[in-house]
Amino acid sequence: MALALSTTLASDKVFRVGGMEFSWLFQGQEIFISLSAPTQGWLAIAFNNRPGLAGTNLIMARVVAGHTEISDRTIVAPGDHRAVKSVGGVRSVRLVAGEEGKSTRVEFVLPMQAVDRFHYSLRPGRKVFVTLAHSRDKDFAHHSVWRATFELEL
Repeated sequence: MALALSTTLASDKVFRVGGMEFSWLFQGQEIFISLSAPTQGWLAIAFNNRPGLAGTNLIMARVVAGHTEISDRTIVAPGDHRAVKSVGGVRSVRLVAGEEGKSTRVEFVLPMQAVDRFHYSLRPGRKVFVTLAHSRDKDFAHHSVWRATFELEL
């Protein structure tokens, strides 16, 4: 079954910065997230309850040959991010869809309630530190070309 992007994600909120767009919608016990950026490389969003990268839950996505891939990761230290499953966590992200052209867009779902110590509870009105990033390269190990962190109210 082919996955299709929702062309009109009825988002609760939209945040645009540095050419990236992060939109989200709370529904039931889940948060639906859409990311887009002017790149054909990977896109990423990360959540933390404090400033800094260590301990951040990092979601990275890319579109390769028409196939969308997503990875649920934790940042051990700046420059050292690992799949949560490899450090004893539970993968909690569910891919919805992705597309690539002059820009890349991905949609995915996370549970609102943290499933382990590598994730954060994401609730409407809660303030969290959100890092947005993208790369020109599809390799998740490749450094971002743009990255910024903001404290946002979900």
